[in-house]
Amino acid sequence: MRRTKAALELVFPDRRDSRSRIKETPPLTTIDLFCGAGGITEGFREAGFRCLYANDFMPEAISTFSYNHPGTWADCRSIEKVKAAEIRSKLKINKGDLDVLVGGPPCQGFSINAPEPFLTDPRNRLFKDYVRFREEASL
Repeated sequence: MRRTKAALELVFPDRRDSRSRIKETPPLTTIDLFCGAGGITEGFREAGFRCLYANDFMPEAISTFSYNHPGTWADCRSIEKVKAAEIRSKLKINKGDLDVLVGGPPCQGFSINAPEPFLTDPRNRLFKDYVRFREEASL
């Protein structure tokens, strides 16, 4: 809640002393699941956020993400094997410290243009791992 208030002060600063308060506020943080090349993280970075961790299954995506966001821990493994507690521990953050969990789970099988076989695509269930991660992180 404290960090949310700080974020609101960035958007609606008190005009009397806004400059000093903005400088004292640490950047808001994100974790990006299904990060791909890092488009969502880039948008958040441009808005002043700092991405702590990113995950994707594709080595090419992680390579590109790492190139574009060198200060972020970029993890190339299946989201099904990632535990929020492990990530929090390695990042040294507590439950509730993260400001935003972002992600773009695969959506090919949900597209109205998807051929019939895509409806049974196992990637269609990966959004549940996003939800699981969110629940484990207790944001």
